[in-house]
Amino acid sequence: MNMKRRKAIENAVDRYLDDLGQIREELAEVIEDAVQEEQEAYDNLPEKLQESDRGCDMQAVIDGMEDVLDMIRSLEEEDFISALKEVIWP
Repeated sequence: MNMKRRKAIENAVDRYLDDLGQIREELAEVIEDAVQEEQEAYDNLPEKLQESDRGCDMQAVIDGMEDVLDMIRSLEEEDFISALKEVIWP
């Protein structure tokens, strides 16, 4: 990769790196709220409905969103930058 393209990527990373943490936290909060609301809705279902296809689908969505939330929270800017540097500056 030539210096011009590397510099363009480096500048873009510099401009947006500060925003990544804020955006990640906002996204995590929205997903966390959705998980809580979905869990409350599931918990308020009668036991028979919890065991139905609908209840199983709701629980699968809750579990999936919790997994995504864990991934979002575990992402570190340093990891992102390190991975990017390995590709751009081998």
